[in-house]
Amino acid sequence: MIIEKKRSLFKLIFPAILAIILFNLTIFGIFLPKTKNIIIERKKEMIKELTLAAWSELSYYHKYEINGELTRQEAQQRAIRQIQHMRYGDAAKDYFWISDKNAKMIMHPYRNDLNGLDLSNFSDQSGKKPFVEFAKVVQENGEGHVEYIWQWKDKKEILIPKISYVKGFAPWGWIIGTGIYLDDIKEEIAEITNALIIISLIISIIITLLLYFLLRQVIRVERERIKSQQNLQASEERYRLLVEASEEGMILMIEGKIVYANKTILNMSGYSLSELTLFHLDQIISTNVKTLVSLGNTHCFLKRKNLDDLPIIYNISEIPGVEGEWLLISVKNLASEDFKSRNEILKLASDMQSLLAHAHFSVKDMVSNLIVCNPNTTLKEAILKIKNEHSIANVNVLLVYSEEYGILGTVNIRDILLKAVVDGKWDPFVPISKIMNAPVTTIDEKALWFEAHNLLLENKIDYAIVINEKEQPTGIIKAWDLLARQSHPLKYLTEEMKCAQSEEKLLLVQQNVPSFIRIWSESGAKTQVMEQIISNISDLFLIKAIELTINRLGIPPVAFSFVIMGSQARGEQTLFSDQDHGIIFDYIHTKDNEGIKKQEEVSKYFLELGARISNILEQRGQKQCAGQVMSGQLKWCKSKDEWQDYLNKCADGESVNYFNEVSIFLDMRSIYGDATFVHELIRNFYCKINGNQRFLYNYTETILSSKPPINFFGIEFIEKKSLKQMVDIKSAILPLVALIKLFSMVNNIFEVNSFRRLQLLKQKGVISNTTADELILSLEFLGQLKIKHELKCIEVGVKPDHLINFAELTELEQTLFKKVLADIVVFRNRAALTFTKKL
Repeated sequence: MIIEKKRSLFKLIFPAILAIILFNLTIFGIFLPKTKNIIIERKKEMIKELTLAAWSELSYYHKYEINGELTRQEAQQRAIRQIQHMRYGDAAKDYFWISDKNAKMIMHPYRNDLNGLDLSNFSDQSGKKPFVEFAKVVQENGEGHVEYIWQWKDKKEILIPKISYVKGFAPWGWIIGTGIYLDDIKEEIAEITNALIIISLIISIIITLLLYFLLRQVIRVERERIKSQQNLQASEERYRLLVEASEEGMILMIEGKIVYANKTILNMSGYSLSELTLFHLDQIISTNVKTLVSLGNTHCFLKRKNLDDLPIIYNISEIPGVEGEWLLISVKNLASEDFKSRNEILKLASDMQSLLAHAHFSVKDMVSNLIVCNPNTTLKEAILKIKNEHSIANVNVLLVYSEEYGILGTVNIRDILLKAVVDGKWDPFVPISKIMNAPVTTIDEKALWFEAHNLLLENKIDYAIVINEKEQPTGIIKAWDLLARQSHPLKYLTEEMKCAQSEEKLLLVQQNVPSFIRIWSESGAKTQVMEQIISNISDLFLIKAIELTINRLGIPPVAFSFVIMGSQARGEQTLFSDQDHGIIFDYIHTKDNEGIKKQEEVSKYFLELGARISNILEQRGQKQCAGQVMSGQLKWCKSKDEWQDYLNKCADGESVNYFNEVSIFLDMRSIYGDATFVHELIRNFYCKINGNQRFLYNYTETILSSKPPINFFGIEFIEKKSLKQMVDIKSAILPLVALIKLFSMVNNIFEVNSFRRLQLLKQKGVISNTTADELILSLEFLGQLKIKHELKCIEVGVKPDHLINFAELTELEQTLFKKVLADIVVFRNRAALTFTKKL
């Protein structure tokens, strides 16, 4: 016993000590060197991007030379003046210089004494001739990195190692470059090293304290373990006897592991007991264990050794009175009973799943109109009635009905052809009751969809008459409609939205949307396709909500346009996007008291309309906009003239807040009413800002104030009490969408969808094909994560938000997420340098 305790103590202490050693080795032997390499590579990539941005300035002025607007000397002088004052870095002292392919200095902002000199013989302290190296790298590769020793920024007396990126500009024979100092990198590494040393000490102390408290409990734990083990062996032996005595296949599972199976199950599976105990239950029965426990007695398949899967019926139950999770699974072979093949069972499962997708719909939701006549109606009159009312009822069935006796029978075109024409008993004046079919199959309008499906299937009939609680006929339900609904659920989903006669019905139809989106998501559909479908469904929902609300409020007093903004307007909406909408209505131009009073009444009507729409959307699951950008608010429910005045103020930049709202207008889309209102406003807005450099600068500054959740040390997590690594997915999407919008606005691209904006930017040559494709993939990936997160929230029954637990992502998703954020930072830096000339 003492030896066993010592072994237990050693097993407890050794892993803890080993963990501390391995942790420190990993940090200081692997992580730090790798971090240093990553920092250097990031810095190299940064100066490359900066050099390319400065190089584009040379290309910009070279175009003036090509077009004959400037001489070469004038173009070069303007380019030099532009680049000479470009700065970046924390102290705004990092710079660009220009030399030529003969190692002659064209421009250096801090070393004016070198300008115009031949530096082919200039060498640093190590003997390297940097300007010769620049020319050599450009001649061989066109661009590249060079390491050398140079003065620290504007201080000639301080010389330190530096690495620069240079790129040649062939038309003028120039070389442009910028660089970073290796000492700056060393300082960053030193800071990280010191932080890690402190963290390592703290963790080591914590582990030591935990180890101390654990050691105090080890003897008590060991005693309890030995006692539990003895009880477990006794219980296992009892249940082994129970399993062996059963005539059905029996499996005993303890703590998720198969510990025993009787001969019956061994014969069914073809495995030996030793082989079977190596498997988890999921590996031999084609259903998850948790699903098995929740479903109870149901059908499944047993996966057999070197044989086809065997159809079975199983029952799983938990064994009470023992510690731990003990499960007893009974298995019955169905191969000799009703289920003859796997395909039949799979077909049944598929049919059941299709039925369940529509199970909550009632017959009342799917009823078709009905043609009714009394029993004394003649055959000729009945035929004329079917002919005249067919387009309205859309059915070739006529119901024979009497107020006194109720439903008597039905007649359809087939009955008339068979009984009256084929049988030779054609008499146009014979009463319809003589050839009707009776009795009639009926179904209550409150019955569910699958009940109607089963009724028609079991009775082998094409239709049934729908009756209310007073047994009066209210319509007809047809087998073809049920089949069509099952085959084309999305079509029926949209049709039901269009046909909804109440807000309650509209919201009921909306409940099915997440189920369809889950199917498309799991089938691998592209994010932009899913977002477009969600946006289209949202459009239909909103249009119907507006129509229902107008029916309640009455006809609008003047022409208007209900507009949407944000992700829905761009066609990029996910399941739980916020509300962004407004109302533009026509202005009453009379200035007298009556006109003012009329205008107030108009404003009151549309504010009420907007408020009711916001309430319906909130019930749908769309949160109210945090910035109150909703049509129920006076600021976003105004006349055309008031909207135009506000847009003019935004274009003039009278307030910082205006710049924050400019993005809203760039995505605006009319969804209901007079769309020309929106087109006119947007056209005037673009005319107002066209060429306005002050506006462009301020708008860019506003966009750049929104940063993706990443810094030098990695992803910025939101601090939570649970200490989970929560990251706001919306804070990653919005900066990217805003940057794409900025480049599109400057280049007069009026498309609102971000994916199509990127395609047009690529076609115009504003951004490279590689950059556009990477940003498209970034949008796809971020949208996919957001939809996946929303579906998961629905599944577990919590209110969807934008916070994703980074730790729960797969390793591949984590890597892609970091890369996407890094790409957004690079794109953001390019926007900063392009539109504000600074980082």
